Amino acid sequence: MPTDPSGPEADLERDFAEAREHHMAGRLRQAGELYQRILSVDPNHADALHLAGVLLLQGRHFTPAIETISRAIEVNPEVAKYHSNLGNALRDCGRQDEAVAAYRRALEIEPEFVEAHHNLGTALADVGQVEDGIASLEAALKIDPDFVPSLGNLAGLLQEQERLDEAIAISKRALDLDPGRTEVRTNLAVILLKKGDGQGALDICESCLAAGQQKVRALALKAIALAELGEGDAAKALLDLDGLIRADPVRAPAPYDDLATFNQALAEHVASHPSLVRSPPGHAQPSGWRTGELSGDEATPIGALKTLLTEAVAAWIDAVPPDDSQAFWAARPTDYSLKICGIATDRQNLQRPRVRPGAWLGGLYHAAVPPMADDPAAEEAGWIEFGRAYDGFYKKSEPMTRSIEPAEGVLVTFPSYFWHQTIPFRSIQPRITIAFDVVPG
Repeated sequence: MPTDPSGPEADLERDFAEAREHHMAGRLRQAGELYQRILSVDPNHADALHLAGVLLLQGRHFTPAIETISRAIEVNPEVAKYHSNLGNALRDCGRQDEAVAAYRRALEIEPEFVEAHHNLGTALADVGQVEDGIASLEAALKIDPDFVPSLGNLAGLLQEQERLDEAIAISKRALDLDPGRTEVRTNLAVILLKKGDGQGALDICESCLAAGQQKVRALALKAIALAELGEGDAAKALLDLDGLIRADPVRAPAPYDDLATFNQALAEHVASHPSLVRSPPGHAQPSGWRTGELSGDEATPIGALKTLLTEAVAAWIDAVPPDDSQAFWAARPTDYSLKICGIATDRQNLQRPRVRPGAWLGGLYHAAVPPMADDPAAEEAGWIEFGRAYDGFYKKSEPMTRSIEPAEGVLVTFPSYFWHQTIPFRSIQPRITIAFDVVPG
């Protein structure tokens, strides 16, 4: 029996179509409001539940996303896309085994579901099952040989296995299919660096920068390519570790009377935050816990922290030198937003080298730095090291580095394209850190 075009069901479907349109266009607030309006009328509207969960996931609200998508599955358990997106939410909060099971369930329902094969391959690779991950990505490409995300991820896994010529060929095919897939372009620069082709990597970086694409990764890789080509002075000018990294003690922000009280409140807020989840294995810091996005958090310690960060960013922008041709200064934003995440490391910490894509400035604030355990891994265990990327990048040069000892109440800020990592350490208690990005626009 057809739906009455003037009845309540038709109204819901019109609202849902409008919500999807907003969602796909990136108008997330409007989409969220419409999903909630639909669910207030029909709490079992499976598609609205599913996409409301996806919206929560996009906002890094991992636990509510899992709960909401799971409710959609309870209403209609036979939709493969629901299970695949549940897998994405589980994967993003470190529940890898459950994520793999969700992807496999999606494929039981829809064996030709390309995205589920792709997601399964990525999740398997995250937990070290690289060969199985490659097989799943190849299964996606058997169904759709032109599925560029799987081509890009497959090239990355082949690069990790040192199958560089294969990785180059697949990257070039992905770029032929979608020249706008700029992360594949910078990944190709990585592969070329590992192959010892500094000039090829530099050419890609320059083309990305000229087009305003993947600027953070392009600058990070350009510095290495210049050093590999013997252009050390140019590399040092770009990677000015002494001039462009700051470690500034801060004063207690209002309403706190002293810094110790503020740090304790901030650390307790992060450690007990409802969004705190285990970092996934593929994350830069896989051996700890992280919160969702905190920039919209109205709690007192976060509000006080945002005051500190805003003042620090203003100090950076006020310090622009007369000659602002250096890449970092030239990219300074006229407008920006803050992205904030809390990190609680395990007592034994590992962080991989990383940059901050999409940001102009990155920073770290340590609210709690417990003493090291006996027998630290190195003299500078637990320090933040800047300048060193992955060892396989350096064929002819040595990385330029600078290390900073973390301390409670010290704000460390740096250009987003500076590689940084934490030197492995063991501590008596978890370390509580706030990571933040200054995002232009």
